[in-house]
Amino acid sequence: MDGRHHGCCQCHTHKYDPLTHREYYELLAFFNQTADADRYDQEPTLLTPTKRQRQLQEELDRALAESERQREELVKSLAPVQREWEAAVAAEVDWKVIVPSEVATESGARFQIDEDGAVVVSGKVADSDAYIVRAKTDLRKITALRLEALKHPSLPANGPGRAADGGFALSKVMLQVEPVRPPENVKFVRIELPRHDYLKMAEVEVFRDEANVARSAFERTLARPPAAAELETLVRLYESELQHYRGSADAAVKMATSELGPPETEADMAELAAWTVVANVLLNLDETLSK
Repeated sequence: MDGRHHGCCQCHTHKYDPLTHREYYELLAFFNQTADADRYDQEPTLLTPTKRQRQLQEELDRALAESERQREELVKSLAPVQREWEAAVAAEVDWKVIVPSEVATESGARFQIDEDGAVVVSGKVADSDAYIVRAKTDLRKITALRLEALKHPSLPANGPGRAADGGFALSKVMLQVEPVRPPENVKFVRIELPRHDYLKMAEVEVFRDEANVARSAFERTLARPPAAAELETLVRLYESELQHYRGSADAAVKMATSELGPPETEADMAELAAWTVVANVLLNLDETLSK
């Protein structure tokens, strides 16, 4: 605390004032460079340790340096053992390449799937994105997933990422395994338009095998490809409804055949009912009705 008055020496030095004109601006410079941010440390501060405190600080610095030296020696001694362990573990894994059948992103980037399973990305570059990769495999009991980031001359700095320096950051990987159902002879899908008497749609088709049924229905209804989040919502809806109708045969038959009569051939009523719900959702979207 300084209880003296500093106002007079702001303009010039007074003969009997304790502070000079120069000292006034020295004080101003000091306090003008101190940020009063109501912090506990109140930086910048000037350390004024006692002799004993300086000795203790030196002892702690020496102890820290010795601990760091011991840690580095331990790391060096473990490096060969770790390499041997990594080689042994890698030798035990018979990795299999799964060739993707479909790749999509939320940003709408383009993809080229090579015969060896490599996927080359091009087109729009987003600050962050979600990639959805679909593939079929006969492998059973999949216990591990390895993602290889490959360099390519079409990528910035040869990749493997699409940032300006060729880098990328991976935040999360999720793997979902679903059994592949055999093709079924589905002849028709029932479509209802509650409270609406018009339908601006040329045809409705349901594909199997390689084609994506939810994507095809979305594109034919809205004349645009679905975003990854939209496609995921439709898939979740289908899976939820399929599970529901698997447990309620009567409800499945009612949903799949009401007012249309029985199907022409033996069909999976639960699956047909689930797709009927998906079709109803697509055809009742505001975007569909406004086209």
